[in-house]
Amino acid sequence: MSARIVPFPRVRNREFIRRHARRMCEMRQDKGEAHLQRLLNQQMETMRRRGIPEPVIIDEARAVECAIRAELWRVVIFEGGAA
Repeated sequence: MSARIVPFPRVRNREFIRRHARRMCEMRQDKGEAHLQRLLNQQMETMRRRGIPEPVIIDEARAVECAIRAELWRVVIFEGGAA
């Protein structure tokens, strides 16, 4: 059994997660969702070009989406951001 390691996973880059959650806070809901989908598609395409297997790409994209949504709620609840 072998494991596939993703070099520099985006979900570990806290500034990346914060930046995109804050951007989403500043947008209308539909624009924020579109921004998130574009971001995830871009990240997935980058991983495909690097030869990362599709199941790993899907897991990483879900992790990034969850991290951004969690940060978005943190901003809304604790910093009074608009959603």
